[in-house]
Amino acid sequence: MDNRGFIPGVWEEEINVTDFLNLNSKKWSGPIKKQVHELFFDEEYDVLKDENEIFTFLVPLQQEISMVYNKKHVLYLGEKTYSNYTETSDRKKFLEIGLISPEKEEEKWAFVQPELCTVPLYGTKEIVRTLKQYVKDLDKQFQTQEWTHRKISHHRSIKAIQEYEEFALKHGVNVRKPCTSAVEVANSLWMTSLYSLLENPEVSFSFHSIFSFLDIFIEKDIQKKRLKEREAQLLVDELYCKLAALREIAKCSGIFDFSVTMASSKLNKTSYRLLESALEYKYFKIPFQLIFNTEEFPKEIYEKVEELFNINHPISISQSLRKRDANNLSLTSAHTFFRNFEDITMNFASFDLQKAFMVALNGGKDVGTNSNVQQVTKALDSKQLDFDSALMQFEMFLKYYITLYTEYINTYAYYFDMFHDFPFRQAMISSYPYYLMNVAYHNVSPVVNLLTAIYEEAFELKTNKKGYIEEIVPLTNNREEFIGAKLNEIIHNETKRMLFYKNGHYNILFFAECPFFKKEDKFDTHLLSPMSFSKTSFSGFQLVDENDFEKFFNEFISSNYTHIRIRKK
Repeated sequence: MDNRGFIPGVWEEEINVTDFLNLNSKKWSGPIKKQVHELFFDEEYDVLKDENEIFTFLVPLQQEISMVYNKKHVLYLGEKTYSNYTETSDRKKFLEIGLISPEKEEEKWAFVQPELCTVPLYGTKEIVRTLKQYVKDLDKQFQTQEWTHRKISHHRSIKAIQEYEEFALKHGVNVRKPCTSAVEVANSLWMTSLYSLLENPEVSFSFHSIFSFLDIFIEKDIQKKRLKEREAQLLVDELYCKLAALREIAKCSGIFDFSVTMASSKLNKTSYRLLESALEYKYFKIPFQLIFNTEEFPKEIYEKVEELFNINHPISISQSLRKRDANNLSLTSAHTFFRNFEDITMNFASFDLQKAFMVALNGGKDVGTNSNVQQVTKALDSKQLDFDSALMQFEMFLKYYITLYTEYINTYAYYFDMFHDFPFRQAMISSYPYYLMNVAYHNVSPVVNLLTAIYEEAFELKTNKKGYIEEIVPLTNNREEFIGAKLNEIIHNETKRMLFYKNGHYNILFFAECPFFKKEDKFDTHLLSPMSFSKTSFSGFQLVDENDFEKFFNEFISSNYTHIRIRKK
């Protein structure tokens, strides 16, 4: 295909937006003059329809939004449905005891993250041609269950793309051909985002790097004098306001749903323009998720981020401690990393290490519910509790716990893969995606504290009449570094031997206390994770004083956290 004056690469031969971005993006090269904002409207104005035609570049909706989404075609999977499968199993006990904490539905659902830039880069005609080639390739393979599922999925995606072409054309946007200008790109991204939302407004997705993609075309048009800086800012303003308005018609309410990811290695002039838009139109709040994958962060960009922080704009800052695929990472609304286009990311539950530790010491007995998990060994003698025996007992039980936890994850992954259909969004991810399972463990800090107390013999035991341990009360605030390292090693080794759905890879998440993030943001965790967990994902939430923002921002970059959500006190 014609590269339209861009640097050629793999993206010409196959659908690969990341390759196009890496080759053609222009990094931040310095400040630009003060931006002028020409959009003026009140909070009540319907920016989607734009009846007064105050938008210059982006097309309005010409009619009422017809919902593409049809609820009867999507199989809702709740605990009631899942319990039919686990009626007589130990997994049911895991849920009753609280060893596994299921996540809220939004975090379970948001697992197909479409690469929206695919449409403006290639056009729907090329996407359909590629999908049809996938179907032909399948005809040469054995007709297994997986074969049937893939073929049906490709046919549904082809139909969904063709219906989208008609939808966009009704609104005056031709998405069949690759875009050749920034205005065409912005309109294509706007229509593609709208249609992706309408496919199922109850399931969110992320906007990823759409503004970095738009920047390539903006800078090209400015260079060729087809756009002026004033018009470039207006174009970004319009797209920001339209995308923000989409969040108002969505039926999901997560704080970081429909967020924009900005990686420090890919900051550019449109990153600055975008932050300017967010500051100018304060009543629109598209969440920003910043990823640190370089040591540099431009002062001008930082100042805009600080201004957003001061007006309580939703912001999170993250860093990938593993630099693998650092230039191809994005974040879900649950703040978990995934690779653009390549990964289907799944977050289903978190494992309670503190509860598991106490149940292990009691030989499989949960004192609170008086339930017995299948015994691996007998309970420890509470009168002779020492560090070596406690850690050995915990490790023996973890082998069994993690096996069942993995089975729980795989079963959920199967149901969601088979019965949740997103044909349009799936047309914008790899035909052979990797399944990324987020294996989460919470209450890490309490377990390290308990083991440290046992190691230093500075604890008190509370037992019931039958001799089972009800509580261990630490008499020290120390945290032994080697204990955290040992716990980390045990969990990694046991998780490594697990086999995940469709040979999926996994990402281990450690939470100091609470698993994931709650909508109400009413909890906090300690500031920094132990050094022993530096090779894993460790998350936290922090209230930051306005005057301490710069100090906190700099401390995070050198910390062992992979993610911090920040909010002004």
